[in-house]
Amino acid sequence: MADGGEVWDRIAAALDRLAP
Repeated sequence: MADGGEVWDRIAAALDRLAP
């Protein structure tokens, strides 16, 4: 589950913004 570092970085950033 550590594939696509750039992709995961984008998702993580989006989740961080969505989640309070």
